[in-house]
Amino acid sequence: IFFEFVPFTDANMEKDGMVKQHAQVLTVATLEENVNYVLLISTVAGAWRYMIGDTVMVTNKEKMEIKISGRTKHYLNVVGEQLSVYQMNEAMGMVEQEFNITIEEFTVAALVNDGEYKNRWVLGTTGTLADATKVADYLDKQLCSLNKNYDVARNKALKSVEVKLVPIDHFYEWSAQTKKLGGQVKIPRVMKENEFLAFEEFLSALG
Repeated sequence: IFFEFVPFTDANMEKDGMVKQHAQVLTVATLEENVNYVLLISTVAGAWRYMIGDTVMVTNKEKMEIKISGRTKHYLNVVGEQLSVYQMNEAMGMVEQEFNITIEEFTVAALVNDGEYKNRWVLGTTGTLADATKVADYLDKQLCSLNKNYDVARNKALKSVEVKLVPIDHFYEWSAQTKKLGGQVKIPRVMKENEFLAFEEFLSALG
């Protein structure tokens, strides 16, 4: 198998999560450790520059140890945030430790109102729910520290960050109602605005 690596940056990616026609492509010799890449593979069996749809990180270049860090279609980049699922998961781990809660599922969307953008998160938790405003402030700070593009966006087009905490069962009820419940079906980490608003409407009906 021949491996190629496309840096997972806005310059190389289309909005639908596909690699651009003239994207930068690296071989093993020129990649860096602990950087997000889109993996392309070619094989003598007939697969030619096949994009598997996952983002990967090389954790040990000498041994070529690779870990899956997310999906190419599950990243948020509406106003330049360039947030990957890997960074989202890191931030969620920090939130769990800071507030002593367990976040089993989450989703986020970029919403626009009167020309101003906000990121709104819904976190599915177990046990006692934390203060949503404090969680939003803390999450925002951690994302700024994890991602310089997000930090820049927060000082420009991305005006605010909101968080709603709900019982984890609410996620599973929504998934069952939309016929997306099953071992191979995952809650989308990033939703488009119309899908997210429908999800919020469903949550409001649950009370």
